Amino acid sequence: MKKRNGIAAVMMMLAGCANPGKELKPLKIETDTAAHSPYIRWEKPEEGDMEYEIVMQAVSGKDAGAAVDRIGEETVSYESYSGMKWIAWYAQENDYYGPMRYQVTAVADGTAVCQGYSDIFLIGDYFPAEKEKQIDAETINGFCYSGSGESMEHNFLFDIREEDGKYILNADYTDEEDRHEIEKEITEEEFQELRRFAASGTIVRRRAEDPEWVMLDGSEERFQVYWNGETEIEKNWYEWVPEESQKEAVKTYLKGISRE
Repeated sequence: MKKRNGIAAVMMMLAGCANPGKELKPLKIETDTAAHSPYIRWEKPEEGDMEYEIVMQAVSGKDAGAAVDRIGEETVSYESYSGMKWIAWYAQENDYYGPMRYQVTAVADGTAVCQGYSDIFLIGDYFPAEKEKQIDAETINGFCYSGSGESMEHNFLFDIREEDGKYILNADYTDEEDRHEIEKEITEEEFQELRRFAASGTIVRRRAEDPEWVMLDGSEERFQVYWNGETEIEKNWYEWVPEESQKEAVKTYLKGISRE
């Protein structure tokens, strides 16, 4: 991976927003608080083709946003945006989960014509502050091990869920023999073994990636467990990390119960 040069983008942002002597028209920003990421949208101004300079700002919350700290910025050509990658990175690196807002500036032919702000909302409503979670293994109702990469062997899925008292396994993986696509019911005893594995590992908050890094290649794998009462934010941001001594045993067990 490599780091993008953000200097040019920042200079363009400053140039576009600088419009001395001219008051910008208001731009109404609608904030979608029901989404699982902080999503905003707005109507296209009538001045012609537009670019939109988005600035994400952490605000004090005590003075209607007068004191701000830059989270990140990005330029887009469409009338909606979610800056979750920037927000998660900022929260992680600064241990900050408080109020923030979006500033949106509409720019036509290099000139800013209107500007608006989103509602103020809490980062902690979208990116959890807890770095680790403790749960009762008996509340676990699902288990997933997945991977992605450039080769067939690096792209796989083992997903087991409890459904109406049954334990349904879906698997899609490639080994030295062939590609396997499997859907089957496993026994309660087999699922309890997965719970025992899960109890020996740790549920941790997934690491947010620096939005200014560009991934050129590579592969990754991820374990997840699901539990009763889990929120959508928890599903998005927590993963299960097995003890190093147990990792290969978990993989072998999943392949074993996935045999047709």
